[in-house]
Amino acid sequence: MIRGAVGDTGIAYRVDGNRDGAPVVFVNSLGTDHRLWDRQLPALSDEYRVIRYESCGHGVSDVPNGRMTIQRFGEQLLALLDHLEVDRAAVCGCSLGGAIALGLSVHHPERVAGAVLANTGAKLG
Repeated sequence: MIRGAVGDTGIAYRVDGNRDGAPVVFVNSLGTDHRLWDRQLPALSDEYRVIRYESCGHGVSDVPNGRMTIQRFGEQLLALLDHLEVDRAAVCGCSLGGAIALGLSVHHPERVAGAVLANTGAKLG
């Protein structure tokens, strides 16, 4: 795991797979970390640049300062993409991660090549 100042908090992330491949970003669900997506790596890593990160407050990422919203989570994902110099990526999120991916798709469609939204909704809770 690489941990660094991304956005307004220290986000932990990991990049695997084909460095020159199209980027695919996995966004974890509430209470999980980047390992949620371990089983997808063998099928994707030969062809894609696989980016997994831990939303703030998850795994080894920093605990956020202040209240978190889907918009703020999305801003942190956008900051991570900028940090990694990724202009456009496919985004896959589960539960909370799906809501984050959906928000990114709606507010920054130019950055999203495709989205998989699993076990989520436009409104949670």
